[in-house]
Amino acid sequence: MTYEEALKKIERSRNKVSCTVKNNTTLHKLVEVNGTVTVGVKLHDTFVVIMHPNHSVYFSGGYRTSTTKQRINEFGLCSICQKNFTWYLKDGTLFEDGIVVDRMGLAPD
Repeated sequence: MTYEEALKKIERSRNKVSCTVKNNTTLHKLVEVNGTVTVGVKLHDTFVVIMHPNHSVYFSGGYRTSTTKQRINEFGLCSICQKNFTWYLKDGTLFEDGIVVDRMGLAPD
């Protein structure tokens, strides 16, 4: 799901601020102090993806579970893969909480 699609889904919801998209997963419209609108993908109590118009930021919240990875893969710009219990972006970059991924699906240098 893209940033634009997520924002439209929230705006069509009853409260115009959040909506449920999957089990234990909600989308939240977040407005920063400077007025920038972002979309947070929240799994339980952790924002696993923060969607910005031109990039996304990923977090596991310390929960490197298959569900966390599924949500990042579904709502993020770049998929996460796992090898020997270690997470990587599709370009081979080691996953870290707070990693920024651009619209091309790559972590900036």
